[in-house]
Amino acid sequence: FATMPFSFEGKRRVAQAQEALDRLRAQCDAVIVFDNDRMGELTLATDGVQKAFEAADRLVGHSIRAVARIITQPGLIRVGLDDLLAVLRPGQGNCLFGHGSADGENRAKEALERALKSPLLNKGRMLDQAAAVLVHISGGEDMRLFEVQTLMRELDRHISEGTRVFFGLGVDPAMKKSLAVTVFCPLGDNVAQPATTPLAPPTEQVLPPAASTAETPPPPPPGDT
Repeated sequence: FATMPFSFEGKRRVAQAQEALDRLRAQCDAVIVFDNDRMGELTLATDGVQKAFEAADRLVGHSIRAVARIITQPGLIRVGLDDLLAVLRPGQGNCLFGHGSADGENRAKEALERALKSPLLNKGRMLDQAAAVLVHISGGEDMRLFEVQTLMRELDRHISEGTRVFFGLGVDPAMKKSLAVTVFCPLGDNVAQPATTPLAPPTEQVLPPAASTAETPPPPPPGDT
């Protein structure tokens, strides 16, 4: 996770940050970027500036915890680090991310709505262009299959028919009455495929020299010069 400076901090500072971000992407499997210019989307216009910074810190911190929970928590349908990287690597280290949680009767739909509204997911506007989407749903022991089906049907409205979906599902008793959904998608055009061993190129068969049809002259008699 990386944050970019406010645009009002000047073009020089933004250019330096962009150069650093490009170097970071070259070394990382995936980078999720939060632009500080979007900080205003997290709070009301009447809220104090300190509240905006606190909201941004909570968003990034909560996102990091969500990623760690996905790849380390055992689940009914587990999403591993290899699945996550298969989705994110085609985006050349750049990806979109959304996370939302809710409780109550309509917690499945509300959790998805909050995930799609996340500034890190560009408010869901680019989901329909994604070649792949990773979705992870987690909830307490009272999570129902009907809620999972409802959430996935709602998400299906935001993605194209050809989108490849990676799905994970986990039950966490510590979540009690809440339900959470995490969504990842790359900004690239393709989805990484499982690694395969390339076929060796056909080797060129080297044939022995063809036998000559010309008669070999006999050796000269002894003593001849």
